[in-house]
Amino acid sequence: TNIISPKTLVNGDLRFLTEEQKLKARNTMRKIVSESLPGAKASISFQDGIPSMAPTKGNKALATILSKTSEDMGLGKVVPGNPGSRGAGDISYVAAYADCLDGLGASGKGSHAPGETLNSKQYPILMKRATVFIYRLLN
Repeated sequence: TNIISPKTLVNGDLRFLTEEQKLKARNTMRKIVSESLPGAKASISFQDGIPSMAPTKGNKALATILSKTSEDMGLGKVVPGNPGSRGAGDISYVAAYADCLDGLGASGKGSHAPGETLNSKQYPILMKRATVFIYRLLN
């Protein structure tokens, strides 16, 4: 209970919606690290992972078209989730360059943890909806 570790390494990850949020958080963390207690020293480094995917007007417009498509097919309204509560998506790699959506797959539970489940019975209707959605985007 009274041992002080001579060295500690901590790994973590940041969640952010915009690159500006990421930079602000990193700068705040750098400031905290630069103010180490007497007799202690600390350093911090960052490595980029999946980029941000900020909510945009274009993304919201796509979500509106998807919801209308879903309603027209008798599947009900599609309500976008809170962008601040989602994880990273592969679509984030192009989000800065094109309007896009994420989370169009089947529902499930477990969030990529042991015991995760997926409702694969949803795929036939989701594929039909995606087909009609893409058709509407092209016409």
